[in-house]
Amino acid sequence: DSSKIVMFYSRDYGRISLIARGARRTKSKLSSGLDLFNYSEVVFYKREERELYTVSEAETIESNQSIKNDLDKFNALCCLSELINTLTPREQENEYIFSLLYHAFEYVEESQVFDPLLFTIVFGFKLAVLLGYKPEFNHCVVCKNKQPRPGLYFSAEKGGIVCSDCIHEFKEKVSIEGELLQKISRVFSMPFDGINDLGLSKVGKKKLAFLINRLFIENAEIERNLCARYWA
Repeated sequence: DSSKIVMFYSRDYGRISLIARGARRTKSKLSSGLDLFNYSEVVFYKREERELYTVSEAETIESNQSIKNDLDKFNALCCLSELINTLTPREQENEYIFSLLYHAFEYVEESQVFDPLLFTIVFGFKLAVLLGYKPEFNHCVVCKNKQPRPGLYFSAEKGGIVCSDCIHEFKEKVSIEGELLQKISRVFSMPFDGINDLGLSKVGKKKLAFLINRLFIENAEIERNLCARYWA
């Protein structure tokens, strides 16, 4: 078959699936505009009774070539694609998610010192906010105490930290240090080009990867790990 099915996240329509007829042919004018991880301008025919819309034109604006030439960058963007495809609703416009994706791609394309695990964690927490899953790190989600005693835990079920006085109510919990909480709390307003300044240890990154994974599984009600290459 010479046709190609592609998934886009668009500014005006959110996540959409398109079919480009003949795009696999060598001389197709559509092929380059539909290349993986391109930022493109696409014209398509929208029919209400169908989930697949037909592409008529596709023009590359930014090819993001360094991403395609670097395995770490490529795999990290595959992780982002999985998150978007799994967690965002079909055809629901969200200019904030579009902007987050655009700046994420821009950062990865231009980055000279790239940490794929840290990047996917930061993207995950930023996406969680836009999906309405922002975790509560400022006080215990059970007793609301803003100055809980030492010994903090994270509960994906409750979507935030739980103090040592309240943690007995939960079977699934992860201990988390106050310093790590302070660092990850900065992520929500931090641009991508500042994430290497967080100074997270390998252990800290692994713990945060587990937390964001569990947060998505709990809130989106899915039964598998996301970003398994980095988070599992």
